[in-house]
Formats: sequence, structure tokens, C-alpha cells
Amino acid sequence: MKRILVTGGHGFIGSHLAQKLRGRGDTVAAPTRQELDITDEHAVRKYFEHAAPELILHLAADTRKGGEPAVDSEIVSTNLGGTQNVINAAGACGAGLVATGSFVEYGNAPTPFREDGPSEPLNTYGRSKLEATRLVCAYAAEYPAAVIRFPNVFGPGKRDDLVGRLIDAARSGGKIIVSKTVQRDYLYLDDAVAALIAAADHVVDCSGEVINACTGIAYTTYELAHVVEDIFGLPPDALVAAEEYVVTEGEQISNLGSWDKAQRLLNWAPRTSLSAAIKSML
Repeated sequence: MKRILVTGGHGFIGSHLAQKLRGRGDTVAAPTRQELDITDEHAVRKYFEHAAPELILHLAADTRKGGEPAVDSEIVSTNLGGTQNVINAAGACGAGLVATGSFVEYGNAPTPFREDGPSEPLNTYGRSKLEATRLVCAYAAEYPAAVIRFPNVFGPGKRDDLVGRLIDAARSGGKIIVSKTVQRDYLYLDDAVAALIAAADHVVDCSGEVINACTGIAYTTYELAHVVEDIFGLPPDALVAAEEYVVTEGEQISNLGSWDKAQRLLNWAPRTSLSAAIKSML
């Protein structure tokens, strides 16, 4: 068992990851944002020195898309500057590192997204995550390090995404504006956590690699609404608002990905169907 430090350990994925690691016997430090500001280089180094981790799972990020100069600056400070601070402190401890990336790094590159394919991020968040990925891969020249890229991760405890809003609409009789063209790959929380743990356990073997963890199946938001309708026994289009969905400038049209590399390097595969995952949230 290892001493592991989880940044973003009180977030949606990070809190479940920390719980799972503790359950198997790892010693886990999962500071809150107030306890560890990753943009503060001195604070990061001091915290890492005290925790003395053997491995860092770096999940902390600013997930806003950006667009306003002040917001863009904060996003870059957290996602790029914060990652550099984590890398510097990890190196001082001689620790391995697994960081979370995002399918926003691919932008509207051809699908299915593959790790050796083009990355064409469309906004400040995507660009900052892509540069952070490159920092982690450079760190792998000295210590074991890898990046796990996720699409849309959902599950119990997350109600502000489309899956959660559709469930709430099904319960309340509401309707949601959906698209018949915009597609998303929806990965269940437990499968995302399993991918991170697999990477943590095999970080030496997969060092320097960027690895997609996804389902390889993309649903339009219209199709997703139908899945939720079936689960609740509602008629077709019961959750679909009459308004037409408008694709915004810089929006990713599809984030369909391939998880072949994760299977090959980590022996990982998505285990939970979309329907079963949504039922777990009820």
C-alpha cells in the first residue's frame, strides 16, 4: 500500500477516488481547496514535504471554458501554473504522478479520438489542459508519470450535468433543450475511478503515456433523453423541449473516443452501461 496525495480530493471524482483508495488500505491525503491552493508554489511544496507522498493523483482543475480575460487568467493559473507547482513539489519528493486530462483537449479533431491523433482545443480550458498534459509527459523523463483523459464523467452526487438535469426533469415533469447532432461519450464514475487506480498501480509501466478512458459510444443529447425516458417509463420526447438547440461558437460537436490503449496498457475497460449507470443515480 502507498502514501498517496489526491489534489481535488473533495471534488466529484476525487472524493470517490480517495474513498476507494482508503478502502483498499492506502494512506491518502486529500486536502480541500482551502487547505491546499495549488497556485501557491510555496504552499504546495510545504504540504508535499509534510505529506511525503509516494504518488500524486492530480485532479484539481478550473473547468470553466473561459472567454473573459480575468477568467482566462485564473484558468491558466490553476490548470497550467498549478500543475507546474504540483510537478515541482512531486519531483522534490521523488514521487510518481498521475494527472487527469480531458477530451476537451481534442477539440473537434476527427473521431474517435486517439491519443496519437491531433489535439485542437477550442477554448482556454482545453488549451490549458493540453499544456498541462505536456508538462506531465515531460516530468516522465525523470519520474513515473501518466495522464488519463476523460470525456463526460457522471454518476451519483453530480446533479448539475445533463444526466442529472434529465433525471430531475423526469421526476418533476420538466423538459430539457436537447440536440440531435451534438454527441457525448458518457463515462460512469466508478469506471473513471477504476481507470485512475489502474494508472496509479501501473504508472511505471505506462510512464510518459496519455491514455483515454471512455466508453467508445457517443449519444446525442436527444438520444440520452430517450434513455432516461425509457427508465422512467415515459413516452418518447416527454423530456424534450420544443426549443431548438443552438450550437455555440467553439463548442465540441462530438467527443467520441477510443479506449484501446487503456485496455492494452492498464487492462482497463468500461464496465457499466449507460442505462445501469443512470439507474444507480435514482
